[in-house]
Amino acid sequence: IYTQIVKNKQYPFSGRFRVNMGNIYFKQEKWTAAIKMYRMALDQIPNNVQAIRFKIMRNIGHAFFKMHQFPDAIDSYENLLMDGAQHLDFMTGFNLILCYYALGDKEKMKSG
Repeated sequence: IYTQIVKNKQYPFSGRFRVNMGNIYFKQEKWTAAIKMYRMALDQIPNNVQAIRFKIMRNIGHAFFKMHQFPDAIDSYENLLMDGAQHLDFMTGFNLILCYYALGDKEKMKSG
Protein backbone atom coordinates (compact mmCIF):
# COMPACT_ATOMS: atom_id res chain seq x y z
CA ILE A 1 0.00 0.00 0.00
CA TYR A 2 2.98 2.33 0.65
CA THR A 3 4.06 1.95 -2.95
CA GLN A 4 0.65 2.97 -4.24
CA ILE A 5 0.55 6.02 -1.98
CA VAL A 6 3.98 7.32 -2.96
CA LYS A 7 3.24 6.88 -6.66
CA ASN A 8 0.18 9.11 -6.30
CA LYS A 9 1.44 12.59 -7.23
CA GLN A 10 -1.64 14.16 -5.61
CA TYR A 11 -0.75 12.93 -2.13
CA PRO A 12 1.18 15.70 -0.32
CA PHE A 13 3.03 13.47 2.16
CA SER A 14 4.53 10.99 -0.29
CA GLY A 15 8.02 12.37 0.43
CA ARG A 16 7.61 11.54 4.10
CA PHE A 17 6.46 8.03 3.21
CA ARG A 18 9.58 7.58 1.08
CA VAL A 19 11.70 8.59 4.08
CA ASN A 20 9.86 6.01 6.19
CA MET A 21 10.43 3.36 3.52
CA GLY A 22 14.11 4.32 3.42
CA ASN A 23 14.30 3.96 7.19
CA ILE A 24 12.70 0.50 6.98
CA TYR A 25 15.18 -0.59 4.32
CA PHE A 26 18.02 0.86 6.41
CA LYS A 27 16.94 -1.21 9.43
CA GLN A 28 16.77 -4.28 7.19
CA GLU A 29 20.31 -3.48 6.00
CA LYS A 30 19.11 -3.06 2.42
CA TRP A 31 21.40 -0.09 1.91
CA THR A 32 20.91 0.38 -1.85
CA ALA A 33 17.12 0.41 -1.55
CA ALA A 34 17.36 2.81 1.40
CA ILE A 35 19.53 5.23 -0.60
CA LYS A 36 17.09 5.06 -3.51
CA MET A 37 14.13 5.90 -1.27
CA TYR A 38 16.03 8.71 0.48
CA ARG A 39 17.00 10.26 -2.86
CA MET A 40 13.44 10.03 -4.13
CA ALA A 41 12.27 11.68 -0.92
CA LEU A 42 14.77 14.53 -1.43
CA ASP A 43 13.17 15.18 -4.81
CA GLN A 44 9.75 15.54 -3.19
CA ILE A 45 10.57 17.49 -0.04
CA PRO A 46 10.61 21.26 -0.58
CA ASN A 47 13.86 23.19 -0.23
CA ASN A 48 12.43 25.34 2.56
CA VAL A 49 12.37 22.33 4.93
CA GLN A 50 16.14 22.26 5.41
CA ALA A 51 16.27 20.31 8.69
CA ILE A 52 14.52 17.30 7.17
CA ARG A 53 16.57 17.52 3.97
CA PHE A 54 19.79 17.48 6.03
CA LYS A 55 18.64 14.43 7.98
CA ILE A 56 17.89 12.60 4.74
CA MET A 57 21.31 13.52 3.31
CA ARG A 58 22.92 12.34 6.55
CA ASN A 59 21.08 9.02 6.26
CA ILE A 60 22.33 8.63 2.68
CA GLY A 61 25.88 9.14 3.96
CA HIS A 62 25.34 6.59 6.73
CA ALA A 63 24.05 4.02 4.20
CA PHE A 64 27.11 4.54 1.98
CA PHE A 65 29.28 4.18 5.09
CA LYS A 66 27.61 0.87 5.97
CA MET A 67 28.27 -0.37 2.42
CA HIS A 68 31.94 0.67 2.76
CA GLN A 69 31.56 3.05 -0.16
CA PHE A 70 33.67 5.62 1.61
CA PRO A 71 34.14 8.14 -1.24
CA ASP A 72 30.36 8.41 -1.66
CA ALA A 73 29.89 8.69 2.10
CA ILE A 74 32.52 11.45 2.23
CA ASP A 75 30.69 13.35 -0.53
CA SER A 76 27.44 13.18 1.44
CA TYR A 77 29.04 14.21 4.71
CA GLU A 78 31.10 17.01 3.17
CA ASN A 79 28.01 18.41 1.43
CA LEU A 80 26.36 18.55 4.84
CA LEU A 81 29.38 20.41 6.20
CA MET A 82 29.26 22.98 3.41
CA ASP A 83 25.53 23.50 3.41
CA GLY A 84 24.72 23.54 7.07
CA ALA A 85 27.16 22.51 9.75
CA GLN A 86 24.59 23.31 12.44
CA HIS A 87 22.73 20.12 11.50
CA LEU A 88 25.70 17.82 12.05
CA ASP A 89 25.76 15.41 14.95
CA PHE A 90 28.62 13.54 16.59
CA MET A 91 28.04 10.29 14.65
CA THR A 92 28.16 12.07 11.30
CA GLY A 93 31.45 13.78 12.13
CA PHE A 94 32.89 10.58 13.53
CA ASN A 95 31.89 8.61 10.42
CA LEU A 96 33.49 11.27 8.22
CA ILE A 97 36.78 10.88 10.08
CA LEU A 98 36.50 7.08 9.80
CA CYS A 99 35.97 7.41 6.05
CA TYR A 100 39.13 9.50 5.78
CA TYR A 101 40.95 6.85 7.85
CA ALA A 102 39.69 4.02 5.65
CA LEU A 103 41.00 5.83 2.58
CA GLY A 104 44.30 6.70 4.28
CA ASP A 105 43.80 10.47 4.06
CA LYS A 106 45.72 11.61 7.14
CA GLU A 107 45.54 15.33 6.32
CA LYS A 108 41.75 15.35 6.11
CA MET A 109 41.58 13.25 9.27
CA LYS A 110 43.44 16.00 11.13
CA SER A 111 41.26 18.78 9.79
CA GLY A 112 38.02 16.75 10.12
